[in-house]
Order: sequence, then structure tokens, then C-alpha cells
Amino acid sequence: MIKSLIDNDKKREVIIEVKYGDTTGNGTNDQISLIELHENNKEHKFTGEVFIRIKNIMTGEVFTINLESHIGISYKLYMGKFTSDYKMDILVQGFNYIAKDENNNYIFSYMNRAYVEVFNGHKFLNEYKVDANYKDNYLVEVLCEKLKKKYCISIKEYDKEWLSKVYDNTGILKVNSKLINTDLNAVYPIGPTWGEEFGVQTELYIYQTLISHDKLKVIAIIQNRLRWKDDRFIVILQNIAVLGKEI
Repeated sequence: MIKSLIDNDKKREVIIEVKYGDTTGNGTNDQISLIELHENNKEHKFTGEVFIRIKNIMTGEVFTINLESHIGISYKLYMGKFTSDYKMDILVQGFNYIAKDENNNYIFSYMNRAYVEVFNGHKFLNEYKVDANYKDNYLVEVLCEKLKKKYCISIKEYDKEWLSKVYDNTGILKVNSKLINTDLNAVYPIGPTWGEEFGVQTELYIYQTLISHDKLKVIAIIQNRLRWKDDRFIVILQNIAVLGKEI
């Protein structure tokens, strides 16, 4: 949905997306609009400013949440009951189509008569930092200090030409480079896979891509499952998926 509204002489609002959901828990759906500001002229150029406007249908109150403003981010809205079972939270995903390894992911929840940021993808990456290094004998070691987890991935089946740039012919490491752990590639709302709450989206599934130092190989996918507990999101499960080899 794209709709233009005149804002002032210099800028105009362009509604990109509208969602409806009870974000306050008062039993009435609110209107959540994703809005960009464009120049109010023939070119209609995007100014880089984007925000969310939430209208409480019952009370008429209007709230505004400013998002990171720069050209290159394309945002989408999702709704889910992540922090409680009686109201909807707002999941905002921003994909950077210019710098594809720099994405923005946020969750906002209504608390104490205001909308509060309860999840920030950049802060998550800093807290659950992953460090990946090449090791001798065609191995990659992946460490997550926060979770006290270590993974070892064998890459000896990768093509010989590429391996020869990283290892000598005895499997001893030749390069002194770390692997690259990308920004969050996706944040998905999911629900329990069993029990009475099956089908209800109360958790988050997050994945990142681990790529080689030269950006030529996808080494693994780091997968995290998060749940709201004690007023914050915590990782309840982390694993690593590796790509299979064709036979």
C-alpha cells in the first residue's frame, strides 16, 4: 500500500504499509503505519526520513517512532505477541539494499503508556558476538563467548583451488584472516512447535551468514532462537547449519 499525504510545503508523507493490531491490550485494534517523507515537488525524492505512526483507535492518541534515517534501507512491518499473550508487539525489519550486510531489526512494545524498544539487532550482535577463525587441518572454529559454545566445521571437502589459497598442501594454515560474520540476515516471528500454543508466534528465529574472508564461500548459517524472559529477549537455542555437498 502506497499513499501520499501532504505534510507541509517542503515535504510530504508517503504511507508505505499499514497494519492493524491491539498493541496496548485494551481490546481494540490500533492502526500502525510505516511512513516515509518525500520532497513535495515533481521529483518526489525520498529524504531518507522514515517513521512509524501508531494511532490508538479507542482513545485517539497518536505515537511516533523514528527509525534510522538514511537512503538504502527498505522497511517492513510485522506483528506478534512476543512480550505478552494479551497485546501485539511491532517487529520492524529494515533491509539495506546498498550495504547488504548492514540491516536494521527492531521490536517495539507498549509499556507504561509508551512504545519501548525491546529488541535491537545491532545490540544483539554485540551481546552475542560470534568469533570465527581458520584452524590447521581444514577446520573452522566458531566461538560464542556469551553462550559458552564452540563449534568446529570441517571444510576439507571444499574445492582444491580455493583451499590452496588458505592452506598449504599439508593442511597448515597460510592466511592470517578471520571469517566474516554478517549482520542479521533475517528475524522471523515463530511459535512453539508443540503444545497448546502451537501456531502462536511468541518467539524469534534469527540467522546470520558466516562467510569466508574473501567473501567467496558461505561456510555456515548461525541460527538463534529467542524468547522473552525476565523483561528481555534471551537465546534459548543456538546451532550452526552447514551446506551439504552434491554427490
